[in-house]
Amino acid sequence: MKILRENKINNVIFAGYVKRPDLSTLKFDFKAVTYLPKLLKVFRRGDGNILNFATQILKKNKIKVIDSHKFCKHLLVNKTVSKSKPSSENIRDLYKGRKILDALSKFDIAQGVILDNGYVMAIESAEGTDEMLKRVIKLRLKKKNRSGVLIKLPKKKHSLRYDLPTIGYKTVQLLIKSKLNGIFL
Repeated sequence: MKILRENKINNVIFAGYVKRPDLSTLKFDFKAVTYLPKLLKVFRRGDGNILNFATQILKKNKIKVIDSHKFCKHLLVNKTVSKSKPSSENIRDLYKGRKILDALSKFDIAQGVILDNGYVMAIESAEGTDEMLKRVIKLRLKKKNRSGVLIKLPKKKHSLRYDLPTIGYKTVQLLIKSKLNGIFL
């Protein structure tokens, strides 16, 4: 907060992933110590809770958190980006995957799930989407045909201001290698 004030910063944007520091190695000033009990509680929950807590602290200090996609709207997916339409089985997997992710939201886990003809192949955990796809690749080494989909959705009550479900180029490469049909994002 001191650095932000000294530099007259009153707007911030969150970018990148949440890296959880080892709290035992951090040095806290008096102000930070007052946040410590809540911080310890928040650290036991998902990354979204950490970002929400940081946003609350910034707001109390009159610093506004700007939507992370404000300067990169061109990167948001707001339409179908595909040469072929999803199959009816892919759509059924989407609906089942949405139900699974909605149910897991109350535990503040999982933005991604992989289904293949109704069968749950993997649920994203703390390791992230790419590592989940690597697990699926190992399961499907001998598979010849493409089937199944990755479903990546925000959690219920999830702030889309600064923590959007994302995929990158590497994720797409891993999806191809995993012999899945596509991604619902």
